[in-house]
Amino acid sequence: PQVLFLSVSISTMLLVLVISLGNPAEYVDKESGAFNYDALKLVISDKIHKKRPFYIINIDMDELSKLRKQNGDKGVIKIYAQLRTFIAEKFAIDVFQLNHHSLTLIFNEHDEKNMEKNLKLIYERFHEPWEVNEHTKIHLNAHVDYVRVPKDTPFLSTDDVQSSTSQLLEFVEMCHTYSDEAEFVHRVNSQLLQNRNRQDVILKILKEAIRTNGIEMYYQPIWNVKEQKFSNCEALVRLKDDKTMGFISPEEFIPVAERNFLIMQLSSKIFENV
Repeated sequence: PQVLFLSVSISTMLLVLVISLGNPAEYVDKESGAFNYDALKLVISDKIHKKRPFYIINIDMDELSKLRKQNGDKGVIKIYAQLRTFIAEKFAIDVFQLNHHSLTLIFNEHDEKNMEKNLKLIYERFHEPWEVNEHTKIHLNAHVDYVRVPKDTPFLSTDDVQSSTSQLLEFVEMCHTYSDEAEFVHRVNSQLLQNRNRQDVILKILKEAIRTNGIEMYYQPIWNVKEQKFSNCEALVRLKDDKTMGFISPEEFIPVAERNFLIMQLSSKIFENV
């Protein structure tokens, strides 16, 4: 009976392995050659579930879309290949793709000094040229978002692993928008977390404003010099929010609407009011 039980257990384990590895391409991005977003979610979920500290370095290449327009997909693929080779040689870890213009690295290091060395290596590599084709080399504008989990992520709940995974990946992806730093490395600090919390509040106010038509329109008259009269006006939108935050500049809530796919709904409300 013991032998039979062992054989069934091994067979079941092998079957699961075959099923999971049967189509590895499902978890690899064809262009970058890195593990895709689904693979990244699985790894992050596992680490949050185990409640072990880890570090995330997200390399965000700001000008990749411009490079694609100028040099085509082949140029982008070549950049990705060079970056993967660099990561393999220096760190020997897996590479993940968070979005179409960034690659994400996950470290299990417990030595902060060692992580500083890793960041320095990435910084130095991005100050060297990248080969786009046989005749062209370029310097690629980029920045790094550096997040220490759980030290930099007090907003995560270990009780809901799936929700925490989504929140963490969203935080990493949007980290540079919360940062006031202009350095190559964007580190999480108290100011960055305050900016994140503020944008969360603005998002809630914005959703409520769209739902209840909680916006106000102001019309700035435009003077026609030739006709010597006011000929038309510019419509300016404002959020009605006297209770939570008071005045919120459109320069602040419009980007929040755009990033959260609310800009079309907001635009419809604006047109209705006008």
